[in-house]
Amino acid sequence: MNKEGSRLDGYRRTAVIFVAIVTMILSFLIVRPFMIAILSAAALSYIFYPVYLSILRFLPKKVRAKEIGAIATVLLIILIVLIPVSFVTVFLSLELKSGYLFLQQFLSSPQIPQVNLPSFLGQWSGYLPQLKEVTAELIPLPKLSIFPRNTFSRI
Repeated sequence: MNKEGSRLDGYRRTAVIFVAIVTMILSFLIVRPFMIAILSAAALSYIFYPVYLSILRFLPKKVRAKEIGAIATVLLIILIVLIPVSFVTVFLSLELKSGYLFLQQFLSSPQIPQVNLPSFLGQWSGYLPQLKEVTAELIPLPKLSIFPRNTFSRI
């Protein structure tokens, strides 16, 4: 009976370890899409914690000083991080639009001049008819623009 009891305890431990490992793997699979956000938040909080402490020094010693300091720090992070990212996004969208219009004009020409292609695009010339078909499907899309044409052409 003692051998069977110890064998049963071994099976129980193995089952518990197996269930724990499966639970950990499933938990990781649930958290994995949020890992970049979690790590970015941890990095931002580590970087801006001294800023938060310096903001707290300037605030009066009231009950709500910590909350006001946190709000001020979050607004500062938004100013430092979010505004430049939004400008880069706007400029990138404008560049993508001008690139698309250039590609559309280039592919709508009756004969595609192979001489004017950059050297790295010479190997891709076989794909140009397929790109022409793709752009033909995209032509009916409405042209949405918040800036007049050629606003950022000098940049």
